[in-house]
Amino acid sequence: MTAAVGRLASFAARHRRFLLFCVVGASGVVVNMIIFRAVLWAWPGVPHVERAAGSLALQMAATAGWFVSVATNFLLNERFTFQDGASTWQTSRLGRLLRYYPSAAVAFALQLIVLNGVLYAVESFGAPLATVAPWRLLWRVRADCCNLMGIAVGTVANYLLARNWVFR
Repeated sequence: MTAAVGRLASFAARHRRFLLFCVVGASGVVVNMIIFRAVLWAWPGVPHVERAAGSLALQMAATAGWFVSVATNFLLNERFTFQDGASTWQTSRLGRLLRYYPSAAVAFALQLIVLNGVLYAVESFGAPLATVAPWRLLWRVRADCCNLMGIAVGTVANYLLARNWVFR
């Protein structure tokens, strides 16, 4: 047990920055999903519109969620994750923010590809499962699940760009 705790502590020490980035990202996921759901909730006729991969409501909800969560993630990453970088403070906050949005846009593009690709696959091949009791709940929240998958894929690209370009 002690050896496992030691290995975990060693891993955390070696990857501290990435783990902080993930914690900040988790807060961004919460913000993203709240905005995503709020836009879908406010969109007229959403119970029907939400079901379609590539729908305008789905794209607008994902975009709004992304835009707001990028702003909160930037501020938190600047304060907690990358505060120790000497060169970080050589550029203005606006300059870093103007680099952060394009780097996050790459991650967002990956998010949208995964969101729509997985949702399309689920809709194409999973519709018969929607009538089976255990799958009903997953069918109802499939857009949320696909959005979370997209966020997970984009996290790695976003971290690498933030570490190597935005906050270097």
